This record gives sequence, C-alpha cells and structure tokens, in this order.
Amino acid sequence: MPNEDELRILAVAAIDRDGEYCLQREWNKRWGTEYANMRSLETGGFMQIKSAGRVPLTNQWFRRSVITDAGRMAFAAVKQ
Repeated sequence: MPNEDELRILAVAAIDRDGEYCLQREWNKRWGTEYANMRSLETGGFMQIKSAGRVPLTNQWFRRSVITDAGRMAFAAVKQ
C-alpha cells in the first residue's frame, strides 16, 4: 500500500485529465524524495513511466509518469 506522500502523487495524477504526474529538476541538482516516491510507485505498478529527458532550451530535466488502473484502485480504496 502506498505511503502518504505517494498517495499525494496518485491524487494529483488521478485528477489530471491525462493521468500524468511530472517532476522537474535543475541541471546540477538532486532529484529528491518526490522522485524516490514516484519511482516506488512505478516499481509497485501504481504508475508507469511515460517519458524522461531534458526540457528543450533549458538546463532542466523531467520525468513524467502516468497512473495505472492499479494506482487508481489504490487511491480509490484509501479515499473511501
């Protein structure tokens, strides 16, 4: 079962029209705990990576994942 921080990510993805959640970071910065939570959700099958890479014309990096059916079910189970 996802922890509280992971459930926040699922909540944002669940209410997004496309079911996506996106993180960005600056060129020489670390990803941080939000990235670790998103990776945990991907490993657990609650989210699936959609794309990752560099934002054109900037020094930012991004990672975009989309919520899966299992993620929607886990979020709905906690929401009730």
